[in-house]
Amino acid sequence: EDELIRNEKKISSILRVAPVGIGLMVRRVFKEVNPRMCEMVGYGREELMEKNSRMIYPAQEEYDLAGLEKYRRIAEKGTGTVETRWLRKDGQIIDVLLCATPLDPQDLDKGVTFTALDITERKRSEDRLRFLASTVEQASESVIIRDTEELIRYVNPAFEASSGYSAEEVVGHQMYFMEFNQENEALLEEVKETLVAGQVWSGRVQSLRKDGTAYMEDLSTTPIRDEQGKVVSYLTLKKDVTHELELEDQLRQSQK
Repeated sequence: EDELIRNEKKISSILRVAPVGIGLMVRRVFKEVNPRMCEMVGYGREELMEKNSRMIYPAQEEYDLAGLEKYRRIAEKGTGTVETRWLRKDGQIIDVLLCATPLDPQDLDKGVTFTALDITERKRSEDRLRFLASTVEQASESVIIRDTEELIRYVNPAFEASSGYSAEEVVGHQMYFMEFNQENEALLEEVKETLVAGQVWSGRVQSLRKDGTAYMEDLSTTPIRDEQGKVVSYLTLKKDVTHELELEDQLRQSQK
């Protein structure tokens, strides 16, 4: 009995300090939950005990889908892991990674233990990254990302279209060979000095397409810093202004 009491205290201590929600359910009814689980959903322990887990789902469809997918994976792999959404007591919806393991794989009616991890912030970050990636991919301006060695690490489709170079041809190389020649060495040094100083450089340069034709671009390069303020990469935006300059020149000629 003393050994059982000691083990129970150990388990209780682990459940109390665990950073993830942990609990026991029988036929989707709460039989035990740890403090973190209560924090995640905003309900006290007594409010959850002997209640069906439907109360923490925002809709019947979400509840049904989570259960169906969870038990399908338990049947296939012995453990059911599923991403779902829960409805907190205060009305806030959170994203959750739910993992359930049956007490007896041969008899699911005996219940399952589960862990629940709040992945709301992770999902938001993923959504922001997807939005940014989509925006960059569809941008009409050329976008180039370089590392601190000034080697190209990424170019968007607009760059490929305007320069004639594919991403495979330029990634891992410097881009100065497309923008500056010996006559512009002074300008190249100005750009490098500005970036080394951690400042933004903007200006108009003549670039060369893959086929050797020259075209004018408005270019801006910004140092990107990490949380400590250290420059970790450079973001360059380039816009082909050749056609605009030609129209301006034609307008001036017509006004003479």
